[in-house]
Amino acid sequence: MRRVSTLTVLLMAAGCGAQAREAAPTKCVVRVYFCTGVTCDSPATKAEEDAARARFRARDDVWSVRFIPKAEALRRMRKRHPDLVPMLPSNPLPDALVVRPVKGVEQRRIATIVRDGQGGVERVKLTPAALRRRLTVSPGRLATA
Repeated sequence: MRRVSTLTVLLMAAGCGAQAREAAPTKCVVRVYFCTGVTCDSPATKAEEDAARARFRARDDVWSVRFIPKAEALRRMRKRHPDLVPMLPSNPLPDALVVRPVKGVEQRRIATIVRDGQGGVERVKLTPAALRRRLTVSPGRLATA
């Protein structure tokens, strides 16, 4: 009995017994693409990629951070578009991070953690669901919400 109560106290102290956090839906991820020799003046270094990953992981509003190496991205492309891959002279795809926020956290808030063109980051991309919420079309103009 003493072991069970000790375990319960430890889990509650670790946040497992506190207010439940949930992951945002997968359609709400933020994608961070790192520089390659083709897309930027110089490719992102491992230290720059690790620093970006650490910045996301240190935040309470981030549920998960997944590193996608360029080799894995090419394998995925080979499955989805097998006809295109043989035409490539080399792997043009960048290393990337897929960042999933905690449920209720805006993607834009997560996307501001790193910036396009800084620290080895080529581009930060929001998923289309966030862009649709952000942009509203009114007669004759496009405005941000």
